[in-house]
Amino acid sequence: MPTNTELHKKKRKKNYIMLAMIFGWIALIWIITIIKTTNG
Repeated sequence: MPTNTELHKKKRKKNYIMLAMIFGWIALIWIITIIKTTNG
């Protein structure tokens, strides 16, 4: 099964973008939580 097709590359790129977005949301929520806890 070939893994270097155009469709595979597009799907891999999309998966990395989705993973980055999820990590971005987690980081954002974490930062907001830290700010709220430190400011009281």
